[in-house]
Formats: sequence, C-alpha cells, structure tokens
Amino acid sequence: MIKRVLIFFIALFIFDGEIFSQEKARRIQLSDISGKRYDLERLLEKGPVLLDFWATWCKPCKEYFPHLEKMHNTYKDEGLSIIGINEDGPRNKRKIRSFLRSLNISFPILIDETAEVMSDYGVYSLPTWFLIAKDGSIIKIHKGYIRGDEILLENEIRSLLFDSDDS
Repeated sequence: MIKRVLIFFIALFIFDGEIFSQEKARRIQLSDISGKRYDLERLLEKGPVLLDFWATWCKPCKEYFPHLEKMHNTYKDEGLSIIGINEDGPRNKRKIRSFLRSLNISFPILIDETAEVMSDYGVYSLPTWFLIAKDGSIIKIHKGYIRGDEILLENEIRSLLFDSDDS
C-alpha cells in the first residue's frame, strides 16, 4: 500500500507539467532590469514564449542559462521569445547584473519584485519554466534542471515552431 502511494506521488511530481499544460497563461506586465516594460500579450503576438523563473542563488539556473542563451540566439528570428523572470527581489539588481554579465546573457530578464507573478503561476521551486504557444496556451511546464533537460526543451521548442498541423 505504501509503495503504491509513493509511486502515485512520484508520478504526480514528474508529470504535473503535463497535467496542467494547455491552460492559458496568466497576464504578465513586468519591467526588465533597466526599467523597460514587457507585456506577455505583446510578446505572444510575435510567437511562442519561454518563461523561465530563476534566481542568482540557484545553482541549476546558472548551469543551464548558457543553453537558454544559445536557444535565444538560434530561435529568436523564428519568433521565439525567451524571458527570464528573476525572483531575487528589487534590492539585488547589482547581483543580477553581475550574474548576467558573467554568463553573457542577452535575452530579457524581468524583475518580479513582489513575487506576484511567481505566485500567479504556482511556482514554488526554481528553476521552473513554461513554454507558451502563440495563442497563450501553456504547452509545457518543467520544474528543476538536470543535464539533458535542455535537449528536451529544445525539442519542444522546435516542435512548437516548425511542426505544422496542416501536414
């Protein structure tokens, strides 16, 4: 009995991104580290969006950020927007800038000063990312990072950008 319950909870943890996918993304209006405002609805007009919730103290975030930068450079001309949503808080902008410079990150980093967006999206662990289709539906939610996750993410992105329902 205990084994079945344990298996259930492990499966729920692993597949929770699939269970909640296809719901609509909640509205986001945040500023980047320089004060420029971003609106998720406007970004979606151009194409799909990858939202990545992260913090400077998050070691897995630092490990996979170079992969996100590579995907940003590879797919931005195809319409993909990669947006980092930082959860360090407004007092840590200097630390955030230093972190981004050290990894040569060029995609927009928005500051969730009150953690309201994090709460709205039900994010309770970092990193967590959401892949959102152009119509605003959440295609995939992924929590945590282990090596190889970036390959799965890139496959999801390629599928979203290049697989047509018309075929």
